[in-house]
Amino acid sequence: MSAEDAQWRERAGRLGCALAARADVVVRMTCGIPQVIKGNLADAPRGTQGAGALLEVVFVRHGATAGTEDHRYSGAGTDEPLSSAGERALRDLACDRDVFRVITSGMARTDQTARILFPNAELMACPGLREMDFGDFEGRSAAELKEDARYRAWVDSWCETRCPHGEGKSDFTRRVIAAFREACESERAQGSGRAVFVVHAGTVKALLSELAVPKMGYFDVHTEPGGAWAATWDGRCLRDVRPASGGDAR
Repeated sequence: MSAEDAQWRERAGRLGCALAARADVVVRMTCGIPQVIKGNLADAPRGTQGAGALLEVVFVRHGATAGTEDHRYSGAGTDEPLSSAGERALRDLACDRDVFRVITSGMARTDQTARILFPNAELMACPGLREMDFGDFEGRSAAELKEDARYRAWVDSWCETRCPHGEGKSDFTRRVIAAFREACESERAQGSGRAVFVVHAGTVKALLSELAVPKMGYFDVHTEPGGAWAATWDGRCLRDVRPASGGDAR
């Protein structure tokens, strides 16, 4: 082990001991690594555990767009703004001026929603959180696609197969989860105890269906435009999932 590695381990170990002391945990140092003798380091006060700290998360779906109102598939390939009605509906919700950073997908409809609901917040774009790429189905409604054999096959698969020139549900879900994990680690690194996301209906479906405890079905997760969910992220699972108000992330 190099001298630099030894110094790094020693510093990390001393930090672990300091956190343990705040949680009434007894540790001993072995080669610069803290070993728990009594207690549980996971019991340390929130905000002191670094990567192990709990993070309160809020998922807000963007407001209505023309595509939303016409029931069209508006995914990663359709960067449309909010409709006038969608903007008005959001402005009727209570704004949370205490949120200082919001993570969006970087698409126009999520950024507009974030600016209306959280007017004092800095926006951080995370493109991995974009809606599914519906490929050839983008911008079209189910009624318009009903005679398309490719669309019927996709629906018959419960939307598991890949959209022509687009994504499949499994690839979409993996993308979203990877982006969500990275965003949460970024928030923790900045000392935040809460992460607010303004994203898409499908993005919320993917996250809750794969990460929520107890399990939630993909098609059981419904989020109206401007609607929201709150949960607690423990680094592996989303717990205490409950509906929330999109205009009040507290």
